[in-house]
Order: sequence, then structure tokens, then C-alpha cells
Amino acid sequence: MPLMLRSHLAVDPVLSPGKHSFAKLFSRTLELFIKLPLETVLRRGQMSVLSSVSYRQEVGDFQTMVKIGPYKGVLGTMWSITREEGTSQEPVTKNGKSVQRRGQGVEGLWRGWRVGMWGLLGVWGANAIGPSGNGGGEF
Repeated sequence: MPLMLRSHLAVDPVLSPGKHSFAKLFSRTLELFIKLPLETVLRRGQMSVLSSVSYRQEVGDFQTMVKIGPYKGVLGTMWSITREEGTSQEPVTKNGKSVQRRGQGVEGLWRGWRVGMWGLLGVWGANAIGPSGNGGGEF
């Protein structure tokens, strides 16, 4: 991303620090929203291996706090999370009732985005308020 910012978009951290800071925040936000669903699928795959019969025979049995969801490949697992697992509440309809729908919806793939955004905004805000301490005049 830093190479693309400098070469293609002409955003340099020395010449335009404000633009560079916002571009960096935007790129890390985009990275967060791409990475979260893939990490969810990765964890499912890891737990699928750990709960497999061959692994349990080799290492031993273990218990988890939460029921392990199925791993059906990358797209299959994403589909399973959004359409098959759990239930989600539909907004109130015209007749005043809320409808329960099967599946967690797209929100199930991006669980944890608030924590990631607070982390990004916290680091960005701390850098915007003051220097990071990389100055040459210290000690």
C-alpha cells in the first residue's frame, strides 16, 4: 500500500502528511473488512482439523466452550454462516411483528469489526494528536 500511495496516487508522507494519514486509515479499514470474513473461515478450518477423528486419536479428546461450526470450504463456510447457522431478527414489519430468520446474516462474517475499528481509530487519533516520539532530539 505505501508503494501504491507514493507511485500511483502521489501521496507522500513527507510532502502531504494529512492525505497520507487519511489514505493509510482508509486502506487499513478496507483491509479489516476484507480480512475479518477470511479469518473467520480460517478459524473454522483450524477447528475442523482439531476436531477430526484422526487428530483426536493422535492427541486426545478436548472440549470447547462453544459448539464448533462446520467447515465446508471458503465459500461454503461463508454461506453456512450467513444462511444456515443460528437465527437473526428481521426488523419490524408492517404488521408490527419481528420475524426470525435462519442464519446469522452477513453480520456473522464481520463479527468483531467494532473492536478492530476502535483500534484503528485509536492509533490514528494518537498519531494525529501528537508526534510518535521518533524524533532525533531524544536522548
